Amino acid sequence: MSYCLNPDCQKPHNPSDAKFCLKCGTKLLLGDRYRSIELMGQGRFGRTLLAVDECKPSKPNCIVKQFFSQAQGTENAEEAAQLFEQKAVRLEELGTHPQIPELLAHFAQNQYHYLVQDFIDGQNLAQDLESHGAFNEFQIRQLLKDILPVLQFVHERNVIHRDIKPKNIIRRITSSIQTPANSISSELTEAEGTIANPLVLVDFGAAKFATDNLLPPTGTVIGTSGFVAPEQALGKGTFASDIYSLGVTCIHLLTQKSPFELYSVSEGGWVWREHVSNPVTQGLGRILDKMLENATKRRYQNAGDVLDEVNLLESASAAATISITPPKSSPQLQPSVPVQPEPLVATEPELQVPSQTEPLVATEPELQVPSQTEPLVATEPEPKHLAIAEPAAAPLSQNWKCVQTLTGHSDGGLDWYAGVTCLAFNPAEKWIVSGSEDHTIKVWELSTGKELRTLAGHAGFFVRSIAIRPDEELLASAGDDIIKLWDLETGEEIRTLSGHSSVIQRLVFSPDGQVLISAGNDKTIKIWNPDTGEVMRTLGGNHLIEALSISPDGQIIASGDGDLKAKLYTVKLWNFNTGEEIRTFSGHSNTIRAVAFSPDGQLLASGSCDKTIKIWQVETGALLHTLTGHSGWFAAVNSVAFSPDGKILASGSDDKTIKLWNTETGKTILTLSRHSKGVNSVVFSADGQTLASGSGDKTVKIWRCD
Repeated sequence: MSYCLNPDCQKPHNPSDAKFCLKCGTKLLLGDRYRSIELMGQGRFGRTLLAVDECKPSKPNCIVKQFFSQAQGTENAEEAAQLFEQKAVRLEELGTHPQIPELLAHFAQNQYHYLVQDFIDGQNLAQDLESHGAFNEFQIRQLLKDILPVLQFVHERNVIHRDIKPKNIIRRITSSIQTPANSISSELTEAEGTIANPLVLVDFGAAKFATDNLLPPTGTVIGTSGFVAPEQALGKGTFASDIYSLGVTCIHLLTQKSPFELYSVSEGGWVWREHVSNPVTQGLGRILDKMLENATKRRYQNAGDVLDEVNLLESASAAATISITPPKSSPQLQPSVPVQPEPLVATEPELQVPSQTEPLVATEPELQVPSQTEPLVATEPEPKHLAIAEPAAAPLSQNWKCVQTLTGHSDGGLDWYAGVTCLAFNPAEKWIVSGSEDHTIKVWELSTGKELRTLAGHAGFFVRSIAIRPDEELLASAGDDIIKLWDLETGEEIRTLSGHSSVIQRLVFSPDGQVLISAGNDKTIKIWNPDTGEVMRTLGGNHLIEALSISPDGQIIASGDGDLKAKLYTVKLWNFNTGEEIRTFSGHSNTIRAVAFSPDGQLLASGSCDKTIKIWQVETGALLHTLTGHSGWFAAVNSVAFSPDGKILASGSDDKTIKLWNTETGKTILTLSRHSKGVNSVVFSADGQTLASGSGDKTVKIWRCD
């Protein structure tokens, strides 16, 4: 059967071989490929349809999201189209995670916008609850350990889900992906429960970007009644709102009761303990209580904090399992009364559809890391040739101190993202330039810390990378799929370079300043003539590229790529002149976020989401060292930088620290820990006497050695 794509069609059912609807004449194939076969749900803003991919021999199922046009004029229509395109870009990025549906395609056809996503064949947790009854503590812990990392991944990409509930967590029936051994996807014993196979977080239709120009106005209500956080019910959702909804999901699964039955108006709080079917420890109870706090300031602010406490609870599992029922007269928290049981409807014309059971907003996670430093681990005996020539000596002393904090990047008071993502010194060390999630670039006077000017040109997108040409006259910036060139002295925008088809992650100028190199989510590296805007060469790849560097002699390009689904993470070396791939380094177990050549070009350092830094010999491809020390559940290494003399390697991590490593001895010199959120960028000045760091806490810190 074919189901008509026209929402107004009175007889949408058609034969499977029909090309056009027999009733209204609408073309039945979407993009000449996808045939809808069943309506799964419909809401104010769109529909969800089950479809088949006619271009594949097996004709696999997929999910089609159809968005209704809410525009009443050309301006609104253009805004809706732009919002749709941004949503598609973000869904493509989210879909690289093995526990989020993959975006297969997006279309505009017959005045409607469509997203095509992977169909998740499985059973959602609401169905599990109905089939097997209330969950026990073991199952809830495993659920948290399985979903919190996914939620953290979503939040790190600046998305708030806004509709966490049992129906939107699906367990695949079959899967070829690998999951953690302690995941809920692993088979459990009969006594522990019946949960098996990977959990997938679906339905990003209610989600939005955490960017100020796309935030819903006060009064917009999105979410599912009973599961929605109180601030979200008022149109002011934050990343902590997702944690609240996950907490409600947990107590619903523990009790098999509606959230409305678990909240007492007379008590002014949740009374879920009175309804638990299986015993719950005090430790898990405290975690759930904090997830359910009414006041966002008292609630967990990010998924990493919750996960840390769940893991600490597991490490202290010797505690007795007891059933806890506090006196009715002393409720432990005072969350708001759940809003009415009727479905909540958005009051703004945004792109939203119902669920596959549906198809983006969310903040910078802040992780409390208990440990600061750990011993360095070397995977092979340490070679004696790591000492580099010394053009400008960076102090090996442990007396590095923060001498200045630059503040100015702002989220407008909305508590969204405004973190500093990238930094660059101008060669004369007169200025330092910062790019931010607030969509701006700021130029600062290094000697005074004074903000000289703000450059704005990447509206609606983070500034992900900046680069300064060696002649100091030209600044390049990237955030969306374009590159902007600026006169660094005046702040005037000179030129826009277009050619990438998706988000650009990294930029770098060649040492002679004659070319600009870019790489990003479209899996390509492009070499540009910055003076003409011409693309001189495109290097092909198979995976998203998040790291980029060029050798000091300008002959070798290094890139770091990764495929979460295939679990392939490599550093590739390319011949700058021919575009040929020279060598591939394999060894990281997660996405590679940073690569950097040593000043003499003999070594390459790579930093990864696996919390490690690897040092490779460029000529042979040999792995010389694996540096470990960044710790905590979320401790991805986001940035690495060699000092000008090559004796120090600096690394910045999501664990909120900067580590300085002695490259000759292979030991940690010290750990700098003044940032309150993850460190996204570290860079040395040309004389090696100054180190700058940029963080999700919206600041740039300047470090010098006494």
